[in-house]
This record gives sequence, C-alpha cells and structure tokens, in this order.
Amino acid sequence: MCARPASSSGRLPAAERACGQIESCKKKEKRLKKKKKAAAAAAKPAAQLTMPDRQGRERLFREMDVNGNGGLSLAEIDKAVESGMLGRALNCPDFRRGRAVMRAYKAADVSKDEFIEWSEFFKLLKYLVFFNNLLHKFDEIDTDGDHRITKGEFAAGCATLGLELSAEEAAAEFAQCDSDGGGWILFNEFCAWCADRHIASDVGAEPKKAPVARPKGKPRPAGKKAHKKAAKPAPQLTMPDKKRREGLFREMDVNGNGGLSLAEIDKAVDSGVLGRALNCPTFRRGQAVMRAYKAADVSKDEFIERSEFFRLLKYLVYFNNLLHKFDEIDTDGDHRLTKEEFAAGCATLGLPKEAAAEFAQCDSDGGGFVLFIEFCA
Repeated sequence: MCARPASSSGRLPAAERACGQIESCKKKEKRLKKKKKAAAAAAKPAAQLTMPDRQGRERLFREMDVNGNGGLSLAEIDKAVESGMLGRALNCPDFRRGRAVMRAYKAADVSKDEFIEWSEFFKLLKYLVFFNNLLHKFDEIDTDGDHRITKGEFAAGCATLGLELSAEEAAAEFAQCDSDGGGWILFNEFCAWCADRHIASDVGAEPKKAPVARPKGKPRPAGKKAHKKAAKPAPQLTMPDKKRREGLFREMDVNGNGGLSLAEIDKAVDSGVLGRALNCPTFRRGQAVMRAYKAADVSKDEFIERSEFFRLLKYLVYFNNLLHKFDEIDTDGDHRLTKEEFAAGCATLGLPKEAAAEFAQCDSDGGGFVLFIEFCA
C-alpha cells in the first residue's frame, strides 16, 4: 500500500492544509451566523398589544363574526389572527401567538358553549394582551425553544419574572409550578403559577354590556332563528388509510416540528385539506374539531403528535356525528338545548319517555339548558 505523500517536514501538503483551513472557516462562519440570529431574536422587543376603543371593538366583532350568528367560534378567531385582522386591531400587525390565543379563548368563554359572544368579547381581548405578555416571558426563559421549561432554564430565568430567588427557593418554586410532576413546565402550568404569584395579572374589568351596532342600511337579523338553515343530510366522514394519514400529517405539520397545534388543525379545516382527506370537502365543524382536539391530546401539551393523530381523526368522526344530532335537536340554533327542545328531540336520540329525568342528568351544571360539552358527556 502506498503511503500518502508528505512534505520533507512530515506535514501535509500545503494544498490539503489550505482546504482544511477553508472548511474550518466555513464551520466557524455558520456557528457565528447562528449566534447572531439567536442574539437578534433575543434582542427583538416583545410585541406590545393595545386595546381598541369601544367603537373599534364593535367593528372588529362584526368583521370577525363571518357567519353573523352573534358568536365567534375558535375557527373564526384563528382566521382573524392568520389574516392579521386581530393583530392590526391590537396595534401589532405581526401578532401570531397561537398559544396565547388558545388560553385567551378558554378563559373568556364564560358560558362554556365554545363561542365568544359579544358580552365576552372584551374579556377575550384583555386576556389576549395578558397571555401574550406571559408567553413572551415564557419564551425568554425557554432558551432552547422546545416549548417547555427545564429546572435549569427556570432557575436562570427567574430574573425575567422579577424574582430574586436562591437555588433552593427556585427549586421549590419549580416543583410548585410543575403541577403534574413531569420534570418540566408547560405553558398552561406556567400561566397557572403566574396567576398564583400575581405576575402580569392585570386583566382588567369588563365594561358595561352593549349591543353591537350594525352599519347603516344593513338590517339586523331577526335573531338566531334567521340563521337556522334547512336540514341537510349529515356529511359522512370516512377514515383515510395509513399511507394517506402519514401524508396528511406531514401536510398539516406546516412548521415541521412533529406536533400539530390547534391553529394548524383549524387551518387544515378551513382550507379543506382535512375535509378532503375525510371524504367530505365541505367539513367545517368547529365544535367537533375542538372536542376531538381536546380528547386526542393525551399528553396535554396542546400539540397533537404523530402517535395521537389516529385518535384525532377517529374523534373527529365521532364528535361530528354527535354534533349533527345536537343540531337536529337545537331547533332555534342558539347552541344550547332547552328542556322543551330536549323532550321534542328524544326520538332523534332513540330515548324513552323519561325526558325530564334525562335532561336533568345531562344538564350537569344546573343552568337550565344543555350545552354541547354536556351533551357529549
């Protein structure tokens, strides 16, 4: 075997040394670029959201309420975020904070009917400001960007929260914040802990309720009954095969992080991607999507991983069927069942005459009507 030729001094030839130096310089340049990018991202100021005035809120609510039924679904809210409409109203056109939107939506939905009515809209906007601030603090502490805070990141980031803690105190606070004992802090745990510690907790009071003013020349719809459409046959959803599911997951996972956020799922619904995969291109059932998303998120990290995707699709079929039955019974289209509607609709459900007893059992919170979430349970 021939040995590699070397110079008289035993060193590599000059050409090879030069090539090695060039490769080394390229690697250093790449590392430097990464550091500069990370530093620029860290130095970027947090987006400051500001509340629109009352007239602006009324106009914004009308624009977001696409189908004019007086209630904003999560899909309508996400659409307003993606289009920049909500960001512009909050004085931050590039606002795209999906996790802040999700937390604000849940907190503002006081009626628990999965719609934000006008009376809850001010609360939604205030919570958006609140959770946006919390999410910026969370991201500052989450230095590796994996959407969870380790014990080391928490201890190093206490100053971001205005806390001066010893190592022992930081460990105790971390244990309190990590409510499920998973070894790291998720955003929902972070929010609950910050609320307990009164960190950035000024949500503000809800103003006096007022009806939404309609533009001049546009008649006010005659209640929610005006929006009740003629009964249509329920679309039949069918499960795609394994190969199609894999392709669908990749198509829906826009940022390629291996987990589907609720915004990505809603986007797949609005674009028809999910409906076409389930053999129903017109599928747009926001409440069914929301229930399926919650039921499929076994890890409770607010992302649907590949291992949970089959469960998501199965629950979509299940809750879609339930929602069609609910809509058949909900004759006035107000997203809740009265005792009379429930009794009249028992035939749809194949229930016997004991409608009053069944209604009382279904109305778990004793509110006098059955919401979709109670109907599912």
